[in-house]
Amino acid sequence: MHKPRGPKMINLQPMHKCIFIIAFLLVLSIVYFFVTEHFSRGYYPTMRTRPNIIIFVTDDQDIRPETFEAMPNVRKYLRDKGLTFKNFFATTPLCVPSRASILRGQYSHNHRLINQDPENAYSLFPKIHNDTLPVWLKRAGYTNALFGKYFDGYGLTEEKIDGKNVIGSTEVPPGWHRWFATIHSNYGEGTSVSNNGKILYTDTYNTDLLRENVVNFLQNHMSKKNPSPFFLYIATKAPHTPHHAAPEYETFFEEKEIPRPVSFNEDHETQSTKPYPLSKFAQLDKRRIKKITRVFRARLRTLLSVDDLVKDVLVSLDHLRILNNTYIFYTSDNGLLLGEHRLSLETNNNYEESIRTPFIVRGPGIKEGTITQVIGLNIDIAPTIAHIAKARVPNFVDGVSLMPYINKDFVHKRKFAKREVFLVENYGESHPNGTQLFEVQQGIRVISEDQKYDMMYSVWNYNQSECYDHTKDPFQLKNECKDIPPHKVERFTPLWKNIKNCAGETCRKLRSLSSLCLHTPFGPITGCESSGINAEYGELTAVHLLLNNSKQPSSSLFPFLHIVGNRDRYN
Repeated sequence: MHKPRGPKMINLQPMHKCIFIIAFLLVLSIVYFFVTEHFSRGYYPTMRTRPNIIIFVTDDQDIRPETFEAMPNVRKYLRDKGLTFKNFFATTPLCVPSRASILRGQYSHNHRLINQDPENAYSLFPKIHNDTLPVWLKRAGYTNALFGKYFDGYGLTEEKIDGKNVIGSTEVPPGWHRWFATIHSNYGEGTSVSNNGKILYTDTYNTDLLRENVVNFLQNHMSKKNPSPFFLYIATKAPHTPHHAAPEYETFFEEKEIPRPVSFNEDHETQSTKPYPLSKFAQLDKRRIKKITRVFRARLRTLLSVDDLVKDVLVSLDHLRILNNTYIFYTSDNGLLLGEHRLSLETNNNYEESIRTPFIVRGPGIKEGTITQVIGLNIDIAPTIAHIAKARVPNFVDGVSLMPYINKDFVHKRKFAKREVFLVENYGESHPNGTQLFEVQQGIRVISEDQKYDMMYSVWNYNQSECYDHTKDPFQLKNECKDIPPHKVERFTPLWKNIKNCAGETCRKLRSLSSLCLHTPFGPITGCESSGINAEYGELTAVHLLLNNSKQPSSSLFPFLHIVGNRDRYN
């Protein structure tokens, strides 16, 4: 009887064995090429191949060309090697609100750190800091370290340590593995630091102190057997007041003249169109211009040390052979006015010099020396970094990841139109006695993707408004709201009233002109299809469909500020 044959055994003779080994090695090489190629293009299948992330955050740094002329290393290592956003904005151009937006991904009307009043500054952030960027990254397996400034007000409490009353804080907020936060910082003498929760006193120059500790962290972390990917948040005091330079740079820029655009020390004809009290501000005299010039030069001197910091960090990354696997961001919390519109050393307003900030990114998959017109906001920074780390982003976040515009291999899970509309909000500051120091303003900026429309509309308290068409008036000289009939100015109001109350997904949807069907005081925006709803808001037709109506009363200009006379209070 014939037995059925079993599986035929492969008889690997020596020659066949060689062929088998060669084929096996060929398959391994193909797999290796596939993995490394996709890693270089933004895909990373394991924790060990996830990119590292660093962000430099300066304090009050503007985007004037003169600023970056003084920073050759930032130009060499970041701008020339990465992508520069030409249109990047701080939605609330003030230190505490902006830094909260960077770490939380929200407009200030949602995270509620609206100004720098003693009652409303850092003391409110601990209520929400359990769900911020470092917490998201920690869950994704990242090692997180902060070096430098956290918030104004951090650590300014009196505690008893070893039986002595000490001004400072031992608190290390959630999500951070390495914590080196400056408390009292005068650039040099008298700096105190929360060093992993222990108070450290030093006279080392502030930026140099950060540089030493960052480089030490990198060396120590990468010397570990299996180092995790890391996120570094490096926040300098420079170029903020009091503008003390490092000793080696004290004599630099002594002849440098302050830039004077047409908006500098604005003339009466256009200044008088501004809302009160700006319309009544006196022109800058020689003494004040001389002071602003001194400050301008001093700011540049402090940035020379920041430039050294950037160079040493990038060189250290290169020596450790991780530069090509690291995304590096460079930005600031807000800009600064240096005499424009007769304002000297001011930030908390809606003018371009205040809300525009630098934003440069270098890293895997980014084309060197490129510039983008895509609009980015400080509320986008947290979701952008989380996207790189593959960390989960909570639904309360108002911003969206910019990575699809930075590296084409990153995509949104949900498709969003490019941003063309966003909110700018300033809630003023108050003296401890309750007197308001700055005016309350909220507004919208409109920049169409084709750059055809570029506008700003801003509402002040005391029933005042501003509007500028930047295509005709890029320096924001003449307030067009003074000459435009009120019924046309009101065309902006429905959009502003709805976007000012947005939250989470609503903010993410309110991005494009096509989604808003906006008609402006300067004329209709073409290509906007009507949805047919034309009841209360006339020409602005699609807002209700997106928002299902605002939950705030239409009569409320500022949803959580109770304004009485010249005071504002946080509810």
